[in-house]
Amino acid sequence: MSLLQPLALLLLAALGVLGWLAFLQRGAIRQDVGTLFIWRRVAALPQARRRKPRVDTLLWLVGGALLVAAVGAARPVQALEFAPEVVVAVYIERLSAPHSATEPLLAEAGARAEAAAPGARLEFYFGGRLHEPRLPGVVRELAPGDIQEELAQFQQRSAGAQARMLLLCEPVAAASAMGLVLPRVTAQRQGVPYRLEVRGRKVLLHSSGMAPPSVEGASLAGARFSGGNAVREYDARESEVRIAALGIAPLVLRETPRRGLAVGGQWKSDVHRALLEALLVNARFERSARPELGLDTEAPRRLELLRGERADLSGVEVSFRAGHALFEELPLSSLDWLSGGRLLEPSEERVALVSALRGGQRLGDLVAVSLDQRVLTFAADPFADSHPAAAALLLDNALGVVLGERPSRQAHYAPVGELRLPSERAALAAPFEPGGNLAVEENTQRRSLELTSWLALTAMLAALGAAWLTR
Repeated sequence: MSLLQPLALLLLAALGVLGWLAFLQRGAIRQDVGTLFIWRRVAALPQARRRKPRVDTLLWLVGGALLVAAVGAARPVQALEFAPEVVVAVYIERLSAPHSATEPLLAEAGARAEAAAPGARLEFYFGGRLHEPRLPGVVRELAPGDIQEELAQFQQRSAGAQARMLLLCEPVAAASAMGLVLPRVTAQRQGVPYRLEVRGRKVLLHSSGMAPPSVEGASLAGARFSGGNAVREYDARESEVRIAALGIAPLVLRETPRRGLAVGGQWKSDVHRALLEALLVNARFERSARPELGLDTEAPRRLELLRGERADLSGVEVSFRAGHALFEELPLSSLDWLSGGRLLEPSEERVALVSALRGGQRLGDLVAVSLDQRVLTFAADPFADSHPAAAALLLDNALGVVLGERPSRQAHYAPVGELRLPSERAALAAPFEPGGNLAVEENTQRRSLELTSWLALTAMLAALGAAWLTR
């Protein structure tokens, strides 16, 4: 113990003054009585000749108050040594989808983290929110993102921790510099889907390991295995396909609604009918009285043929709007844009996609689309005058312009609700050798305990007691 204000002990001199004043009051007390007879009898008693010491409670209370107050004014301090609590920040990479409310093998991960840092206070960090963390420590939420984004958030938000621990699906170069790196799983999981593709009536499911999922409403058409994962192809047979697999909620795929189609004008010829049958045999279209798509008929979205005026196209050059969806994968040289001998008048209500130029001057348009991309107009009929393969591709692209999706790429099935699948990294998680370290420096700290307030309280109580006696 030490004193911060030792000069305050000079106040103890007041005890000497108090003692001297008390001594002046100690002596025989004179009392006037009416006769000496009583005193003769008192003097005859042996004990009356002995002088007894007086115990003055008031004196002791005042003296004690002075003593304690003087010591308190000197500010005595007791130095204490203690080891502060060790805080370890633990990042656990998700095995489930980022917005999933549950997490596989979570309790096992928490127990491993607790065993790796015994006695420490653990703070767990996740990408996204968990409804029931079930972890031996505080749980903190990170904004979901890729592994690099989440690690950057973790490093910033855990700056106050004495150490860090990371449970990862696979090693990351920057993680070992942060702290101890452990594998997220102790054994690779089998049959965890991480990607679903729908191509027409084909359903492709990518999953880890060899274990097959349970599939209803579709039959297995083929499978291939490579690098610890599997790709299974299914042919959908029912209007609804249900897939149940490890680590995910059941997936439900349902047939997409068919688009209403009306065909008229030039599209009723044998050439055009054969073209439509070849292209739309697997597309989601059906004849409708109120069509969404019209071919040479009035509909909200439509293709129009032979809408240009006849013109002399000798010596004309053709210009294309670069990068437009109409020309995707299309061999432009295989189409004869000028054979129809027709041109569209330029209009502010349409965007030119194919134009005719002579001497650098624009004569008119061969193909144009409305500003809202709903009506595609052809000056002539390039479908009838071109090679069938090129004409089919042009028609597929043209329908993709007005519909927003090419019929050849239209999926016949779509997930019901939000599709929540773990990432490929999470599905293929496997054990690996730990890296980094969890070294925590011994950090014994000193803290001072000042006793002044307690001594002042004691002096105050003694003073109050003395005041009560003097009432």
